[in-house]
Amino acid sequence: MASLLPDVPPNKPALQSWIQTGVAIATGCLILMLGIVMAFGLLAGREVTAFTLCLGIIMPLASATAGGYLTSLLAPAKPVQHGFGLLGLTILLWLSSSSLSLGDLAGLLELVLFATSLIGIGTGTWLGHRAPAKP
Repeated sequence: MASLLPDVPPNKPALQSWIQTGVAIATGCLILMLGIVMAFGLLAGREVTAFTLCLGIIMPLASATAGGYLTSLLAPAKPVQHGFGLLGLTILLWLSSSSLSLGDLAGLLELVLFATSLIGIGTGTWLGHRAPAKP
């Protein structure tokens, strides 16, 4: 696997492994949140057209894919487990901040963005897991 951080050998202290896990998941989460904030910034105060709606969904999907990909590259020993960690963190953040009112457009858009984020993280993790190892 290609890695941006040095691999942690099995005989190294557990703290170094936890730091690598934290950096990998935090980086993926930061990239994901950046895309979502940019999408909401784009849609705020504008008339909802088909173009802005598509752009508002594609941006978080792309950032979630990039976040999942970076998470798996930063943790080459267990890329899929770290991708699941990012998925779990995303679900926890969504559950803690969701206003889930499906009766209006904002609640429906929030649910769609959450679903596309999960799909993007899964896709990015899969792509990062399948990345060829550098010699």
